[in-house]
Amino acid sequence: MSTPPQPLPHILEAEEIMPRMESIISEYRRCRDTLARDITPSSATFETVLRPILLTSNCIWTDLAVIACLGYASPDKATRDAVREAQRKFSAVWGEMIARDDIFQLFKAVSDKAENLDVESEKLVHVMLRDFEAAGHGTLSETQRDEYRRRRDEIDELRRKINENIRSDESGLWFRPDQLAGLKEHHLAQFAEGKEPPHLGQRFVTFNRADYSVVIKFAENPETRETIYTARRNRLPENVPIFNRVIQLRDLNARLLGYKSHAAFRLKRRMAGSTEWVDDLMENLKAGLLPLVSKDAGRLHAYKRSFLTSRSPRTDLGNPEEFLPWDFSFYTRLLHEQEYGVDVEAVSEYFPLQHVVDTMLKLFTSCLGLVFRKMPRQEVAQHIWHPDIDVFSVWEEAGLGQGVEDKTGAFVGYLYTDLLFRDGKYRGNQNVNLQCGFERPDGSRAFPATVLMCSFSPPPTIECPLLKHHEVVTLFHELGHGIHDLVSKTKYTRFHSYNATLDFGEAPSMFLENFCWLKDELRDMSCHYTKLDPRYLSSWQQKHPGCPEPAEKIPDDMLDNIIAARFLNRASTVADNLSTAIFDLKIHNPPSHQALLELDVAACYNDLEEELSCIKNPQVDKRGHYHVLFGHLVSGYDAGYYSYVWGEMFATDVFATAFSKDPRNRETWERYRRIILEPGGSRDELGIVREFLGRPVNTAALL
Repeated sequence: MSTPPQPLPHILEAEEIMPRMESIISEYRRCRDTLARDITPSSATFETVLRPILLTSNCIWTDLAVIACLGYASPDKATRDAVREAQRKFSAVWGEMIARDDIFQLFKAVSDKAENLDVESEKLVHVMLRDFEAAGHGTLSETQRDEYRRRRDEIDELRRKINENIRSDESGLWFRPDQLAGLKEHHLAQFAEGKEPPHLGQRFVTFNRADYSVVIKFAENPETRETIYTARRNRLPENVPIFNRVIQLRDLNARLLGYKSHAAFRLKRRMAGSTEWVDDLMENLKAGLLPLVSKDAGRLHAYKRSFLTSRSPRTDLGNPEEFLPWDFSFYTRLLHEQEYGVDVEAVSEYFPLQHVVDTMLKLFTSCLGLVFRKMPRQEVAQHIWHPDIDVFSVWEEAGLGQGVEDKTGAFVGYLYTDLLFRDGKYRGNQNVNLQCGFERPDGSRAFPATVLMCSFSPPPTIECPLLKHHEVVTLFHELGHGIHDLVSKTKYTRFHSYNATLDFGEAPSMFLENFCWLKDELRDMSCHYTKLDPRYLSSWQQKHPGCPEPAEKIPDDMLDNIIAARFLNRASTVADNLSTAIFDLKIHNPPSHQALLELDVAACYNDLEEELSCIKNPQVDKRGHYHVLFGHLVSGYDAGYYSYVWGEMFATDVFATAFSKDPRNRETWERYRRIILEPGGSRDELGIVREFLGRPVNTAALL
């Protein structure tokens, strides 16, 4: 068996993090100080200025990525605390470096000389110079740059505070068993049970997505659903003034730089280019979506009315003449089950987590020629942060690719999977780069390492973790980022993989979601969990005495029902992203700073949400502040949330144009890999989309 030509990244212990960060900072400063001392604008070239910085970046990038990863996933609180302190220090040093006018003058001199560089190197000069210009160099006086920096440092600290509040929130509500009528036994098993008064016999439901979604979908009592819906949206009130301060400081800094707004500043470095382009896109989509969303809401309301009428004279299930926000998930679930025959719990039995991962990897073997080899536990034990993690070495099939080769083909990189939620871990689902690929000075390659990091609920009993269909879609989406990370081939870490413009980075993964709605692919991914272990079968038989064993593969009629229900409330799902995207643009593109100060930010969010969902909340004063309860708008998606909507358009158009007739066509996949995935952010993103499609994205395809 082939031995990877590159070792696994070293996973730092808590006590190693600060010393390593001090070393990184020292290297970072030394490089800049040396440039300022030895190079003048007249002698500044790509080789004398950027090359030393690139070499330093290559040396420190992996440790920075490992430190960030541990902040998301380490089970050790001391490690996570060390990460926060280390990142705070690095952020301060980055601000210090980007404030240096002497280094800016060197970058500007390189740019002005317009050397004959390759496309990626030329783009690197442009984006690194733009980093300095974004800090006020070339436009602001030194006093103004200091003012800008003070605000930016405050923004960074406030952003960290919001995200830490979100991450550390473990709040929830206690419910009596009668209040949770409708939930199944295994649902209740995931909640902590009160052992003494005043909560003896009650269940504690946290506000995390896994707990909340069970109650909002299954609790028959509308008062229970209303209670948890309202409480969840009103938690963390301390984030409200912090968020408002962040958007106000952003607006001041953008105007100081000469932009009309923070959105205008941010969009200059995105594919969209301007606030007008995004605004037109959002408004056109809104006009097309609203009639469809109204139809969705009307259908659900009619179903609720019919459902309650059939249960007359019961009056404890709600008023049939009103449809409320906390009704949406409950009646959507019932509609799935009763009109489409989709029992999400029964479906999940056919999608055991590890089996789904394994079959997804086989799909990429079939389509892209990637071979995933699970590494022995003894080889990876010192290179992982938790025993649940698996590591795969990834290779090209024999005869494919170039590089370090043997009979199995070229080495590609490493894939880690860290899939189950645990205390202290990031609560969402994401892909995390652990090591970028790049080209070394001698022309050889450094290979990437990437982490598929999810927080699926661990099983409460001996059974293996099971995925609902929407979680299968989520898993494939995040794995898509991982594949992008693995097959990207750039010269510089700056452009590796999804280090592209924000409005391009989500698109390739959203495209892959289409494969989770294809009958053949879903059948391949399926395997009833009882077939994986005799213990699982024994447990199932105890719960289903006298019943025949389930089939190994998911039945065709169940698949047909899943696929038939694909577009149930689809317009409402897109509209949910759209309402946040419009809100994002409103708060980051106000007509004046005074207008922003006068804006009721929470009301703006809630009004848009109601308008785009066509569902009103009668308790206006209890609508809460959901916009401060997810981190996107303070974590890089500011003036960028539209990327999710644009990504949907890309995904729909690319799949329909190139893959719908033959989803596993190897030539099409190889072309997709070469044009879309391999360049990362090293080329013009709109250009590579046009190259693949032969035209711009059809923005009407989504409707």
